[in-house]
Amino acid sequence: MVETCVFGNNQIEFPVTYELKLMVTTGIPVVMSKDSAVQLFDDLKIPYTFLSEKLSSNGNYSSLTYRVTLLDKLQMDELYTKLSHLPALKLAI
Repeated sequence: MVETCVFGNNQIEFPVTYELKLMVTTGIPVVMSKDSAVQLFDDLKIPYTFLSEKLSSNGNYSSLTYRVTLLDKLQMDELYTKLSHLPALKLAI
């Protein structure tokens, strides 16, 4: 069954695959942030592929990019709620 939800002026049709970018501080080793994200994806049964890691020009942040597939809005809401609890996370888009 296809589910849709409205996000701003756009409509999202589930299941949806997209690139999720996590901006994390480098005060905590980035490998710990990567491990936390992977554990979260596994716990929520979200298929993912790690795509890239990029350090900011001043070295204070790293950008971690994953390709994820979400089945429905409930799974999306749960993902973003749990991501907000990761200690080094500053932004998830």
